[in-house]
Amino acid sequence: MARYVVRRLLLLVPTLVGIVLVVFVALHLVPGDPATTLLGQHATPEAVAAIRERLGLDEPLPVQFLDYLAAVVRLDLGRSVITQDPITSDLAQRLPVTVTLTLFSMAIAVVVGVALGLAAAVRRSSWIDYLSMTVALLGVSMPVFWLGLLMILYLAVDLGWFEPSGLASVQYLTRVPARTHFFLVDSLLAGDLAAFQNGLWHLVMPGVALATIPLALIARITRSSLLEVLQNDYVRTAYAKGLPGRAVVWRHALKNALLPVLTVVGLQFGSLLSGAVITESVFALPGLGRYIVSAIFNRDYPAVQGAVLVFAGLFVLLNLLVDLLYSAVDPRIRYD
Repeated sequence: MARYVVRRLLLLVPTLVGIVLVVFVALHLVPGDPATTLLGQHATPEAVAAIRERLGLDEPLPVQFLDYLAAVVRLDLGRSVITQDPITSDLAQRLPVTVTLTLFSMAIAVVVGVALGLAAAVRRSSWIDYLSMTVALLGVSMPVFWLGLLMILYLAVDLGWFEPSGLASVQYLTRVPARTHFFLVDSLLAGDLAAFQNGLWHLVMPGVALATIPLALIARITRSSLLEVLQNDYVRTAYAKGLPGRAVVWRHALKNALLPVLTVVGLQFGSLLSGAVITESVFALPGLGRYIVSAIFNRDYPAVQGAVLVFAGLFVLLNLLVDLLYSAVDPRIRYD
């Protein structure tokens, strides 16, 4: 197991280098100049040239890439072209928001999706089955931004049940010290349960909007996988021995049906991270997704590269975690 983990971590290095190369080339193919964006359209050519020289943009692209790669090895992602703030500190402040939203959405997707798939498989061809799959079909068909805007319009503006945007209400944001930059954790560390509840309530709408697509996929995969497992001989034997139906499903069938579900969960984590870009923009959450959108519009190359590098690293590490969980779910799988 340890050798497998080390090997996968070593393979992470060329993967990240390739991702950085693709993003670097793609960004430099986009029309626009960071120096012009920083100084404005009426800047003199001399001022633009001075800024390009200071930022290293006058160097050939291979030299710029190698310089950036050497800085990444030193864990130095550079400074933002627009704000001149260290990118590592920007990411440290915004990444917890994205991670919190992603984990909250995945928790909703897994709990509700597995429950719908389980109910549909156990009550096959009943109204429960048809209702569960209809919900799954609607979930996978609705764009996240459209659902988010509808929730803001009806649940926040018309009914007033939720705040339309933000991480928490202003009074709670100002009184909770940012120790870890995870607002829910910081509010618990401060002993402020009201702030914790307020932050959790603010997560409901973006969390539900972001969870709809993975929820639908998890429900469909759970149903199909469980139906296949229920046809196996050992399940029929368990029924023939007189075991209660609930015990057969929970102890024997469901655990063996979880491997495909676990694969979907791992893949959907990456989709949630990318979907957070849209969701954070719709709900005005100060996370990594909104940060990268702003950096793209401002031609802030170092900020975009740093954010994408973090996204890629998280995705690869999550896939490694899913692979390791396989052996916990199915004892037949070993990585020796």
